Amino acid sequence: MPPMKAASPDSERSRRSFKLLVPVVAAVAGLLAATAVATSRGGQLPGQHDNLPGLVADRQAAVATLERKAQQLRAAVDKSAETAAVGSQQVRIARSQEAALGGVVGLTAVSGAGLVVSLDDAPRSARDQPREPGVPTPTANDLVVHQQDVQAALNGLRAGGAKALTVMGQRVIATTAVRCVGNTLLVNGRVYSPPFIIAALGDPQQLRSGVDHEPGVQIFRQYVAAYGLKLDVTAETDLKMSAYTGAVGLVHAVPADH
Repeated sequence: MPPMKAASPDSERSRRSFKLLVPVVAAVAGLLAATAVATSRGGQLPGQHDNLPGLVADRQAAVATLERKAQQLRAAVDKSAETAAVGSQQVRIARSQEAALGGVVGLTAVSGAGLVVSLDDAPRSARDQPREPGVPTPTANDLVVHQQDVQAALNGLRAGGAKALTVMGQRVIATTAVRCVGNTLLVNGRVYSPPFIIAALGDPQQLRSGVDHEPGVQIFRQYVAAYGLKLDVTAETDLKMSAYTGAVGLVHAVPADH
């Protein structure tokens, strides 16, 4: 057997470095494993303080406080305008124009006959319910109402000649945005859970026709039939809608056909 060569200084240093790195790598791997276990069990990561329900509740309380302040300021402005109208023809004309257009743009309360549309999620048991042949097993997204479903109902009511609209009792105006946050609906700064109720003033038959012919509603009806989501359309003789009380951010607009 040939004599073994002595290890060089460089190789000795490499081995010593490797021995030092082994416990460091093991410690990092252990930390990653512990983090993965905590995450899989729903535990919070270090420094994580998310509390989405509490955050939403805080924001809703803040919105309610600001709305009360806004109502007080609007009442003060109305009182000042009423006082000014006594001695100013220009103010009187402006107030008469406001009264004439207030119902159309949503700034005054209105009432009359109309239609109420209700959209609701499927029951939790829908996933396990027997289905017609060829109908695929639903995912979680297939069993809930989405933003496009609410928007489709609004579009159908507008097409049917709606004179005024509310979503969850909130007056809908030209600048109102309806958004979904998870399986909840955000309207005018407030969060609502299903069922989502949409009301429209107008001729009930024409409104119903508009809803029935809206492509998005037709697609939603397919999910109603397949997976048990709910869509109820009811005619009403005496709907009451309060005025819009939020901020109006639109400064100038012209009709789309001009």
